Amino acid sequence: MSKEENVISDAKVKFRGLFDLNVVYANMNYWLVDIGYSEPKEDKYVEKVKPGGKDIEIVWVTGKDEDNGFFKFKIDIRFYATKVTEVESERDGNKLKLHKGDLWVYFNAKLVLNANNKWEEHGLMYKIYDKYIIRDKANQYKIELYDDVNKLIDELKNLLNLYNF
Repeated sequence: MSKEENVISDAKVKFRGLFDLNVVYANMNYWLVDIGYSEPKEDKYVEKVKPGGKDIEIVWVTGKDEDNGFFKFKIDIRFYATKVTEVESERDGNKLKLHKGDLWVYFNAKLVLNANNKWEEHGLMYKIYDKYIIRDKANQYKIELYDDVNKLIDELKNLLNLYNF
């Protein structure tokens, strides 16, 4: 049976202002696939139309296997956009259709050990393997996963700052 170890819990990016949700969605998807993660699976998409604008909730799950599937990087991303309205804005003489509202994006990351379930978790050999052989590699992978999520957060922040004008 696999074992999950938390690396990042509820890291949050908050933004209020103009943004293009379609561009954010596409760029984050592209970035994840570009660095070797699976195409994000959209577990949830809810859109509610309210008098003050739309409320949108999107939940993604993506992952990446390492060491023949023994380790798996698992990233969950939750998008919450509230009071979203479509507006036109002008930049450098070009009209842009953007969204105006509040955006929160939450990131959770876990390192899954024995993801391929080839080892009996409660067996003596697995305990020795886990404690003495792979623990250093697991710690290295935690750092790598932590770095991947923080780079994704930086990409998101940079993308959202493009719309500040």
